[in-house]
Amino acid sequence: MSDLRNQVIAGVLSAAVGSLLTIIIGGVIVYFTLWADNRVIQERLAKVATLEDLVKRDVKIEATAEDLKYLRSQLPFARLASEELKKTVEVAVVTTRAQQTGDREWTSYVHLFDASSGKRTTFEVKLVGPDAKRIDQYVTGVVGQESKIAIPFGSMEEAATQTSTTLNFPAYVERQSSFAVRVVDAEKLKAEMSGILSVEGKVTKFESRDASWNSFAGELSQNAKKYRPK
Repeated sequence: MSDLRNQVIAGVLSAAVGSLLTIIIGGVIVYFTLWADNRVIQERLAKVATLEDLVKRDVKIEATAEDLKYLRSQLPFARLASEELKKTVEVAVVTTRAQQTGDREWTSYVHLFDASSGKRTTFEVKLVGPDAKRIDQYVTGVVGQESKIAIPFGSMEEAATQTSTTLNFPAYVERQSSFAVRVVDAEKLKAEMSGILSVEGKVTKFESRDASWNSFAGELSQNAKKYRPK
Protein backbone atom coordinates (compact mmCIF):
# COMPACT_ATOMS: atom_id res chain seq x y z
CA MET A 1 0.00 0.00 0.00
CA SER A 2 2.83 2.30 0.89
CA ASP A 3 4.49 1.68 -2.48
CA LEU A 4 1.27 2.44 -4.36
CA ARG A 5 0.84 5.70 -2.44
CA ASN A 6 4.39 6.71 -3.23
CA GLN A 7 3.86 6.01 -6.91
CA VAL A 8 0.68 8.13 -6.91
CA ILE A 9 2.48 11.00 -5.17
CA ALA A 10 5.40 10.74 -7.60
CA GLY A 11 2.99 10.78 -10.54
CA VAL A 12 1.18 13.83 -9.21
CA LEU A 13 4.45 15.66 -8.56
CA SER A 14 5.76 14.77 -12.01
CA ALA A 15 2.58 16.05 -13.65
CA ALA A 16 2.70 19.23 -11.59
CA VAL A 17 6.34 19.87 -12.47
CA GLY A 18 5.60 19.19 -16.14
CA SER A 19 2.68 21.60 -16.11
CA LEU A 20 4.76 24.21 -14.32
CA LEU A 21 7.57 23.86 -16.89
CA THR A 22 5.04 24.10 -19.69
CA ILE A 23 3.60 27.26 -18.18
CA ILE A 24 7.08 28.78 -17.66
CA ILE A 25 8.31 27.89 -21.16
CA GLY A 26 5.05 29.08 -22.67
CA GLY A 27 5.32 32.31 -20.73
CA VAL A 28 8.87 32.83 -21.92
CA ILE A 29 7.82 32.20 -25.53
CA VAL A 30 4.88 34.59 -25.23
CA TYR A 31 7.15 37.22 -23.62
CA PHE A 32 9.72 37.09 -26.40
CA THR A 33 6.99 36.99 -29.03
CA LEU A 34 5.35 40.06 -27.56
CA TRP A 35 8.77 41.73 -27.18
CA ALA A 36 9.58 41.06 -30.85
CA ASP A 37 6.14 42.22 -31.97
CA ASN A 38 6.45 45.29 -29.80
CA ARG A 39 9.84 46.11 -31.34
CA VAL A 40 8.36 45.83 -34.84
CA ILE A 41 5.44 47.96 -33.77
CA GLN A 42 7.76 50.56 -32.27
CA GLU A 43 9.88 50.63 -35.42
CA ARG A 44 6.79 51.09 -37.56
CA LEU A 45 5.49 53.80 -35.26
CA ALA A 46 8.86 55.54 -35.53
CA LYS A 47 8.64 55.37 -39.33
CA VAL A 48 5.10 56.74 -39.27
CA ALA A 49 6.18 59.52 -36.92
CA THR A 50 9.06 60.34 -39.25
CA LEU A 51 6.73 60.47 -42.25
CA GLU A 52 4.26 62.62 -40.34
CA ASP A 53 7.10 64.94 -39.37
CA LEU A 54 8.16 65.22 -43.00
CA VAL A 55 4.61 66.00 -44.02
CA LYS A 56 4.32 68.64 -41.28
CA ARG A 57 7.54 70.24 -42.54
CA ASP A 58 6.12 70.14 -46.08
CA VAL A 59 8.96 67.98 -47.38
CA LYS A 60 8.26 66.30 -50.71
CA ILE A 61 9.01 62.59 -50.30
CA GLU A 62 7.83 61.39 -53.71
CA ALA A 63 9.34 62.21 -57.08
CA THR A 64 8.69 61.09 -60.63
CA ALA A 65 11.43 59.77 -62.88
CA GLU A 66 11.49 63.13 -64.68
CA ASP A 67 11.86 64.95 -61.34
CA LEU A 68 14.84 62.80 -60.39
CA LYS A 69 16.43 63.18 -63.82
CA TYR A 70 16.09 66.96 -63.61
CA LEU A 71 17.47 67.12 -60.06
CA ARG A 72 20.47 64.95 -60.96
CA SER A 73 21.20 67.14 -63.98
CA GLN A 74 20.99 70.30 -61.89
CA LEU A 75 23.03 69.23 -58.85
CA PRO A 76 26.46 69.90 -60.40
CA PHE A 77 25.27 73.25 -61.80
CA ALA A 78 23.71 74.24 -58.47
CA ARG A 79 26.93 73.56 -56.56
CA LEU A 80 29.16 75.24 -59.14
CA ALA A 81 26.76 78.15 -59.58
CA SER A 82 26.80 78.90 -55.84
CA GLU A 83 30.60 79.02 -55.90
CA GLU A 84 30.68 81.10 -59.09
CA LEU A 85 28.49 83.79 -57.53
CA LYS A 86 31.32 84.54 -55.07
CA LYS A 87 33.82 85.17 -57.90
CA THR A 88 34.36 87.93 -60.44
CA VAL A 89 33.58 87.53 -64.12
CA GLU A 90 36.38 85.73 -65.94
CA VAL A 91 34.85 84.60 -69.24
CA ALA A 92 31.19 84.92 -70.16
CA VAL A 93 29.20 83.90 -73.21
CA VAL A 94 25.95 85.82 -73.69
CA THR A 95 23.42 84.71 -76.32
CA THR A 96 20.56 87.10 -77.06
CA ARG A 97 17.02 86.31 -78.09
CA ALA A 98 16.36 86.75 -81.80
CA GLN A 99 15.04 90.19 -82.80
CA GLN A 100 13.40 91.11 -86.09
CA THR A 101 15.78 93.52 -87.79
CA GLY A 102 14.24 93.70 -91.26
CA ASP A 103 11.67 92.26 -93.63
CA ARG A 104 11.87 88.48 -93.05
CA GLU A 105 15.17 88.99 -91.26
CA TRP A 106 15.94 88.10 -87.64
CA THR A 107 19.18 88.63 -85.77
CA SER A 108 20.76 87.14 -82.68
CA TYR A 109 23.98 88.29 -81.02
CA VAL A 110 26.47 86.01 -79.32
CA HIS A 111 28.94 87.92 -77.11
CA LEU A 112 32.18 86.52 -75.76
CA PHE A 113 33.47 88.55 -72.79
CA ASP A 114 37.08 87.96 -71.75
CA ALA A 115 38.10 89.86 -68.61
CA SER A 116 41.80 88.97 -68.81
CA SER A 117 42.23 90.57 -72.26
CA GLY A 118 39.66 93.31 -71.68
CA LYS A 119 37.88 92.36 -74.92
CA ARG A 120 34.34 91.63 -76.02
CA THR A 121 33.81 89.75 -79.28
CA THR A 122 30.34 89.99 -80.82
CA PHE A 123 29.05 87.54 -83.42
CA GLU A 124 26.04 88.85 -85.36
CA VAL A 125 24.04 85.88 -86.61
CA LYS A 126 21.33 86.32 -89.25
CA LEU A 127 18.31 84.03 -89.04
CA VAL A 128 15.40 83.26 -91.33
CA GLY A 129 12.93 83.35 -88.44
CA PRO A 130 12.53 84.03 -84.72
CA ASP A 131 13.31 80.43 -83.75
CA ALA A 132 16.93 80.57 -82.55
CA LYS A 133 17.12 76.99 -81.28
CA ARG A 134 19.91 76.06 -83.67
CA ILE A 135 21.97 79.00 -82.44
CA ASP A 136 21.39 77.85 -78.86
CA GLN A 137 22.53 74.35 -79.75
CA TYR A 138 25.63 75.57 -81.59
CA VAL A 139 26.68 77.85 -78.72
CA THR A 140 26.01 75.24 -76.03
CA GLY A 141 27.92 72.62 -78.00
CA VAL A 142 31.06 74.68 -78.65
CA VAL A 143 31.18 76.07 -75.09
CA GLY A 144 30.80 72.59 -73.65
CA GLN A 145 33.53 71.27 -75.92
CA GLU A 146 36.10 73.99 -75.27
CA SER A 147 35.63 74.65 -71.54
CA LYS A 148 35.83 72.42 -68.47
CA ILE A 149 33.30 74.47 -66.49
CA ALA A 150 30.31 76.17 -68.12
CA ILE A 151 27.42 77.26 -65.90
CA PRO A 152 24.15 78.42 -67.52
CA PHE A 153 22.91 81.83 -66.40
CA GLY A 154 19.60 80.21 -65.48
CA SER A 155 21.35 77.99 -62.92
CA MET A 156 23.16 80.99 -61.50
CA GLU A 157 19.91 82.89 -61.00
CA GLU A 158 18.42 79.87 -59.22
CA ALA A 159 21.50 79.58 -56.99
CA ALA A 160 21.25 83.28 -56.15
CA THR A 161 17.65 82.77 -55.06
CA GLN A 162 18.71 79.96 -52.72
CA THR A 163 21.35 82.16 -51.09
CA SER A 164 19.12 85.26 -50.83
CA THR A 165 21.33 87.04 -53.36
CA THR A 166 19.98 89.25 -56.14
CA LEU A 167 20.97 88.27 -59.67
CA ASN A 168 18.72 89.19 -62.58
CA PHE A 169 19.87 89.01 -66.17
CA PRO A 170 17.78 91.07 -68.62
CA ALA A 171 14.92 89.49 -70.55
CA TYR A 172 16.73 89.61 -73.91
CA VAL A 173 19.39 87.16 -72.64
CA GLU A 174 18.87 83.44 -73.34
CA ARG A 175 19.39 81.83 -69.89
CA GLN A 176 20.25 78.31 -71.00
CA SER A 177 22.68 79.22 -73.80
CA SER A 178 24.51 81.98 -71.90
CA PHE A 179 27.31 80.83 -69.63
CA ALA A 180 29.82 81.67 -66.95
CA VAL A 181 32.94 79.90 -68.23
CA ARG A 182 36.05 78.73 -66.37
CA VAL A 183 39.19 76.87 -67.39
CA VAL A 184 39.11 77.81 -71.03
CA ASP A 185 41.39 79.26 -73.72
CA ALA A 186 39.30 82.30 -74.67
CA GLU A 187 41.08 82.83 -77.98
CA LYS A 188 40.51 79.24 -79.03
CA LEU A 189 36.89 79.47 -77.93
CA LYS A 190 36.50 82.62 -80.06
CA ALA A 191 37.97 80.85 -83.10
CA GLU A 192 35.69 77.83 -82.64
CA MET A 193 32.63 80.04 -82.23
CA SER A 194 33.50 81.94 -85.38
CA GLY A 195 33.75 78.65 -87.25
CA ILE A 196 30.56 77.09 -85.93
CA LEU A 197 28.51 80.28 -86.42
CA SER A 198 30.15 81.07 -89.79
CA VAL A 199 30.61 84.70 -88.74
CA GLU A 200 33.65 86.85 -88.04
CA GLY A 201 33.46 88.42 -84.63
CA LYS A 202 33.64 92.17 -84.02
CA VAL A 203 36.09 92.97 -81.20
CA THR A 204 35.47 95.87 -78.82
CA LYS A 205 36.55 96.75 -75.28
CA PHE A 206 35.24 94.98 -72.21
CA GLU A 207 35.81 97.50 -69.47
CA SER A 208 34.17 95.63 -66.57
CA ARG A 209 37.29 93.96 -65.22
CA ASP A 210 37.00 92.49 -61.71
CA ALA A 211 33.23 92.82 -62.02
CA SER A 212 30.95 90.78 -59.81
CA TRP A 213 28.20 88.81 -61.53
CA ASN A 214 25.61 91.14 -60.05
CA SER A 215 27.29 94.21 -61.55
CA PHE A 216 27.79 92.37 -64.85
CA ALA A 217 24.05 91.60 -65.03
CA GLY A 218 23.42 95.25 -64.21
CA GLU A 219 25.67 96.32 -67.09
CA LEU A 220 23.74 94.10 -69.50
CA SER A 221 20.46 95.65 -68.29
CA GLN A 222 21.51 99.30 -68.18
CA ASN A 223 23.24 99.24 -71.56
CA ALA A 224 20.88 96.86 -73.34
CA LYS A 225 21.09 98.83 -76.61
CA LYS A 226 24.78 98.01 -76.81
CA TYR A 227 24.29 94.26 -76.40
CA ARG A 228 21.04 93.29 -78.08
CA PRO A 229 20.16 93.39 -81.81
CA LYS A 230 18.88 96.76 -83.02
